[in-house]
Amino acid sequence: MGHLKTDIALGLTLFILDFIAWRVLGNRFERTRLLARFAAFFTLTAVLMNSELNPLEPAPQGTRPVHFFAQLVELLWWLHLAIVASATLASRALPRAWIRDQLIRDIIRAVIFVGAAVAAFAHVLELPVRGLLATSGAVAVVLGLAVQSTLSDVFSGVVLNATEPFGVGDWVFIGEIEGEVVESNWRATTLMNPHGNIVVIPNSVAAKASIVNQSRPARIHGVSLLLEIAPQEHAGKIVEALRHTTIGATCILEHPEPRVKALRATPHSIQYELVAFVDDLSTRNHARNVLFDLAQRHLEAAGIRLRPLVGEVTLASEADFPVRLLRRVEMLDALGDAKLAELAQSLEAREFQAGQIILDCAGECVELHQALQIVARGVTSVTATRAGKEVELRRMSPGDAIGQSGILVGAKIDGTVRALTSVTMLLLSKETLTPILQQHPEIARRMCGALARQMEIDESIFGRQTVMPGPTGDFTDWLLERLQLLHEFIIRER
Repeated sequence: MGHLKTDIALGLTLFILDFIAWRVLGNRFERTRLLARFAAFFTLTAVLMNSELNPLEPAPQGTRPVHFFAQLVELLWWLHLAIVASATLASRALPRAWIRDQLIRDIIRAVIFVGAAVAAFAHVLELPVRGLLATSGAVAVVLGLAVQSTLSDVFSGVVLNATEPFGVGDWVFIGEIEGEVVESNWRATTLMNPHGNIVVIPNSVAAKASIVNQSRPARIHGVSLLLEIAPQEHAGKIVEALRHTTIGATCILEHPEPRVKALRATPHSIQYELVAFVDDLSTRNHARNVLFDLAQRHLEAAGIRLRPLVGEVTLASEADFPVRLLRRVEMLDALGDAKLAELAQSLEAREFQAGQIILDCAGECVELHQALQIVARGVTSVTATRAGKEVELRRMSPGDAIGQSGILVGAKIDGTVRALTSVTMLLLSKETLTPILQQHPEIARRMCGALARQMEIDESIFGRQTVMPGPTGDFTDWLLERLQLLHEFIIRER
């Protein structure tokens, strides 16, 4: 009896020491505490096998306290066996994909602990296992019928976690529901939709729905744009305008190549789809907005309007197109339609083929550097030399202009403008604008603020610009002085 008490005390001590070591070592020493657990288990097994406390047999009889603690030690051995077995499977024996999946790990651990509990009841407590299993089977049937939908969610969760169609952090469509996966557990998958709301989808529903994972493959995310256009418009012109749209958007990847296709035709419109790709999912909405803006501008430059939801398409006059382009320039938006129409009469159109240089920073042509140049059709690229390398600074599409500071202040553009597609440029010279400003000095004053802001933008892109000689005159001298004072004030305030 004395040896039995000693073995019981030793067994309890080993189990307590194992528990303390597991807690003290923590997750930082995962391998060390796993080795310590193995050592404690094998030591406990050796102690029990060399004593009367055999966990495969009922506990030895004795006084009631001794018999109770003997049963406790044998039951703790079975518990220790389940802990060691589950830890081994969770860290080494299972496939790596299963180890990452919390749901599968929990199921395997549950099976191991239930098996250990049944074996302990049969060997240590000598309970009728067959009757217990039969009773538990009947109870399981009743519970299964009661929680049928929950069990469906659980097994669907097992399938989803085993096949891994998505992971936490992925942006997915589950059926018609879109969002970022924030959690996937036994019962449901939780998404955060684009409005910032939490959407809980039962796993049984998710397993039956079509799943589109937009985060895979990584760094390639599609952006789709649908456009309704009147059926009488020429399809070739539409496709060409949308192709220029993708060229003008620097946020779009060149590979995979963007594509345009006609989806379906109705008696009132033809629906076109523009599909492009970005490398960051968070920029998708921004890219869609940029594409829509550029698509409108390129279609309008081609004489094509989007079809309105109600009514018929009303096409603007081709003669009004230069006026609309001038109205897009911030420094000219103070002018009325009559003055813009007057300026439009003086615009000089220049045509360029893809690859041609429109304006070179090395050029000394005062007329070009001191002229407002507006893109009427096509896409241009503005580059400059930085640290010995040519760097693209911006791309310009219909309605974009360059040379705002040159037309009034005479600042030379330190950059090269090159045509990426066939391009039509409209030039507005300084001499053309000066008489209008002389007649309306209040408009000139309003333009000072817009011009100062534009000069800041130009300077941020091109660096400090060189002022070229310009025509003399009282009004020009006054305007130059005012703008220089305003520009120096802005620089001081930075």
